[in-house]
Amino acid sequence: RNVVVAAGSVVRGTFADHDIIAGVPARVVRRREPGVGWVRPDGTGDVIPESPTIAPEDLHAALDGLDLDPTPHPTTP
Repeated sequence: RNVVVAAGSVVRGTFADHDIIAGVPARVVRRREPGVGWVRPDGTGDVIPESPTIAPEDLHAALDGLDLDPTPHPTTP
């Protein structure tokens, strides 16, 4: 579930949920650790922290103030 596969990867076998895999053959390059974020499987490098989520009603409220007019605007030559 929710595995991201990089373009051109050759996938053989199975992978854990929430892995990011890449390469030929494909191997894990990042893994999601709940409450921590995205980490490398060997524990080196930076951790990409989890992003907070937003409730749908809060998203609608935030979008209400934006100019989302779909009419095309004239372009300048």
